Formats: sequence, structure tokens, C-alpha cells
Amino acid sequence: MPFRYQSSQIGEIVAAAKYCGVVPVRFDRYGESGSGRKFETFLGMRDGSIIALKLKVSAGVVSDPTTFSAALVLDGERIRGVDYSHIERRRYFRLVIPRGWHQNLIDPGLPTGKAERNRHESIPDCKVTDLQGFLRFIGSLWNIDFGIEETLL
Repeated sequence: MPFRYQSSQIGEIVAAAKYCGVVPVRFDRYGESGSGRKFETFLGMRDGSIIALKLKVSAGVVSDPTTFSAALVLDGERIRGVDYSHIERRRYFRLVIPRGWHQNLIDPGLPTGKAERNRHESIPDCKVTDLQGFLRFIGSLWNIDFGIEETLL
């Protein structure tokens, strides 16, 4: 069955104001040592529209921000992701995944073999140092209100 959202609609959904219904955000432990954390919830749309939009956030090792990952899932299909890559990856001399933080821009409506189906854009201004900061960054990037109050240092 084809994906029911068009590319422009995916962009509109990502840009639209959203909120997290779970405040405060609480991470569950995972992994054999229990050093990992994960959080998963459906998001609400500020305009009142109802769509199946889920946020998944994980931290393989809480003390290592490079293990943090986030994904937006629409109707069971991943449409956005933020990850860290320690190395850049190339395919036939073309940069496919940049080194450092990057955002996946995914369009499940495109054929699997098309490069535009899953593009990786570098995020050079991502300066994440902890899980709370990662949530703030994701919230800013994808317009999600987590109910986290900003504090001045």
C-alpha cells in the first residue's frame, strides 16, 4: 500500500507546532547494563488535527551524546531522524552520510532505490552535551514543545 502523505505534507507536518503529552519526559532504562535510556510517545498537533505521529528517542550510553538518536514516525513510517556518525560514508565517490550530527530526511512515498528517499543533511550547529539538551535540540528542530523550561546559566 502506498504511503498516503506527499512530500510537501511531510514537510508541513514536521514544521507544524506539536506537543508532547507526557510532561515531564521520563526515560526508561534499557540494555544489559541498564546504561541506555529510551522514550517513545505519540505527539499532539497544536492545530487540533489528529495524525499518528510518534517520537522515539534513545541514548545508548547516557554519558555519551554520540549514542543519542531520535526519530519521527508517521503512520508507522520513519520520516525524520537525528543521529551521529563518527565517520563520513560515501557511495561511488558521493557523500551519503556526513561525519558528525546529521538529520535524515525521509520520504516513504518514493521508491526504495531513489537517493531522495533518505537524504542525510549535516547539522554542524548541534552542540549536544546531555540528554536534556538533546531533547531541546530535537524540539527546536522539529517544532515540538516538551514543556521544558529554559534556564539561564
